[in-house]
Amino acid sequence: MKLLKHLVPTLVAGVILLCAPALNAADTTADKATPAVEKPKADKPSSENLTPEERAKRRKEAAEKRAAQLKELRAKKDAGTLTEAEKTRLERMEKQAERAKNARGNRGRGGEGAPEGAPRKGKRSGGDKPAA
Repeated sequence: MKLLKHLVPTLVAGVILLCAPALNAADTTADKATPAVEKPKADKPSSENLTPEERAKRRKEAAEKRAAQLKELRAKKDAGTLTEAEKTRLERMEKQAERAKNARGNRGRGGEGAPEGAPRKGKRSGGDKPAA
């Protein structure tokens, strides 16, 4: 009985070791059949090549798209047909919208509502420097 307890795991390990290279070879041949990485579409230039006006237009379009998605998810929530995945997405999008709203309100100001440790804009009072 003791021999059987040691023999079975050893045989299983041997079979796995013998079959592993064959399984790996089958995986690599499948990888060769897949197409190469897709190149970016030519109809949308990369953000590096855009003018400031085009970037602003893209930002506006993205904001409108997010607003439409948020409106749709909120409508589903009100109707009670929101799935778990949509619920998670709605929560994340609402948090993102709140962060964006706060960032727009504090852009360029180091005043109230700015992140802790952010530099304050304006003249120094001179009280920070030690007297000579």
